[in-house]
Amino acid sequence: MHLATQRSPRLAVPRNGEDDMTDAQIGLMTATPIIIAFAIALRRMGVLSTVATVSAVSLSVAIAMVLFTTQ
Repeated sequence: MHLATQRSPRLAVPRNGEDDMTDAQIGLMTATPIIIAFAIALRRMGVLSTVATVSAVSLSVAIAMVLFTTQ
């Protein structure tokens, strides 16, 4: 076999500081808006108070931000 025809395995090389999002980060980006939408929907149905809705939304955003940046 010729040396020119041999294929070497490709190595994972970082691309100029670009980082792809992990599965956990994609899950956070998906779950957080769903949690917010449910909280707002429950508020409109009268199940949650305004304070509970604001708490749920702000805490879910805060948790998502902390988890997203530490992944």
